[in-house]
Amino acid sequence: DVPLTRLEVNMGAGQLDLDLTGPRKENMTVVIHGGVGQARIRLPKDVGVRADAHGGIGSIDVSGLRHDGGEYVNDAYGKSPVTIDLNVQGGVGQITLEVER
Repeated sequence: DVPLTRLEVNMGAGQLDLDLTGPRKENMTVVIHGGVGQARIRLPKDVGVRADAHGGIGSIDVSGLRHDGGEYVNDAYGKSPVTIDLNVQGGVGQITLEVER
């Protein structure tokens, strides 16, 4: 297995459904550059998540994360041995960040 430690997505027009759930052994950095459309990012509950999300024209919907300063974090953030750092730069449309139940 080759661990994925960095993922960068440049979204054009359309829809993105990104599933980051599941166990992690290494820290991971995810950068998403929004385009025109919708982006849904599913996040794990047992791995620490720190999300920096800025919308362009549109909305950012968050489920299962709490606002901490200028970022969103889940309950496992600061407690789990690894962290997912997520940076979402919105374009035009809707961004949904949701933690698995």
